[in-house]
Amino acid sequence: MSQQEINLEMYSSSGEALSLLARSMATGRVEQFLLDLANLRETDAASVSRFQERYSEFLFPVPEERKVGVAFKSSQSGIYGVKGFPRFIFNLQFLLRRAWERPTPLDRETHLSQTLLKVHEQFLRVTERKRAGGMEYDAIWQAFGRIVIGLTHAQRVSDRMRRCENSSCPAPYFVARKRTQKYCSEECAAPAQREQKKAWWNEHGEEWRKEHGKKSKTGKAQR
Repeated sequence: MSQQEINLEMYSSSGEALSLLARSMATGRVEQFLLDLANLRETDAASVSRFQERYSEFLFPVPEERKVGVAFKSSQSGIYGVKGFPRFIFNLQFLLRRAWERPTPLDRETHLSQTLLKVHEQFLRVTERKRAGGMEYDAIWQAFGRIVIGLTHAQRVSDRMRRCENSSCPAPYFVARKRTQKYCSEECAAPAQREQKKAWWNEHGEEWRKEHGKKSKTGKAQR
């Protein structure tokens, strides 16, 4: 057992345990987990497998009947997955995307608060089972705790949560550096910028050519 796990065992309060977990987690990794989860292609088993390996501390062991299988497809949701992947994560992805796509920061924060409440309730239920002596709940308990911390961070950046306006973007969910940012990258912004330049040139091009043509002739005459 690591020192962190020993410290976690010492805390009786779920709030204290969450605080300790938060101190052990890097903000950058928490935010990257949220981004990768929102942008995860749930129909691509290879992508899901990579996500599973990269963020194992946010996942948890689940009974066989609650696992998502390699060929699994829900007739209701159309979700695919890989063996051993908790279906809960796909439900979380759905709720996270819904919050991400809301039109205002307050609307996004409200949706995130509702999702956080649901996850926190599950965290508390697992905490009670853990206290009753179920050591097998340790991994589940800590995973839920990390997700609670992740959603709390999402609330803090809700005013900068954006969906890229480039309809062809392969990873459209991002956290903007500036509140006016509409595209996740220069590459995604380039087509719109070209269209804007084309529209400007169509409207003002003739005027621009006449004005700069006169200046050019004037310049030659002065020399």
